[in-house]
Amino acid sequence: MSFNEEKGINKIKLLMTVVFLGFLLGAKVQLSTAETVARSIHLEHANLHNGNEFMVSNVETIKNEELDLIYMFHLIPEGFIMVSGDNQAV
Repeated sequence: MSFNEEKGINKIKLLMTVVFLGFLLGAKVQLSTAETVARSIHLEHANLHNGNEFMVSNVETIKNEELDLIYMFHLIPEGFIMVSGDNQAV
């Protein structure tokens, strides 16, 4: 096996290890953190809502058994922002 092949295999092993550890180290996102993320998304996309203030009519939590999967912030007057309930999701 050549040096370049061995180097490539080591990179693949490292990548697989990082991905595997990423799945193990995921953590729950608190509602307050999810709200901060939603506010940031709202601010970042001000051109889509004419700079309206961030106002939430209600927050819906989509769950699987006891695990919070998604926080859905329903906005006033219309729209919604979805934020992952787990920090390993994008």
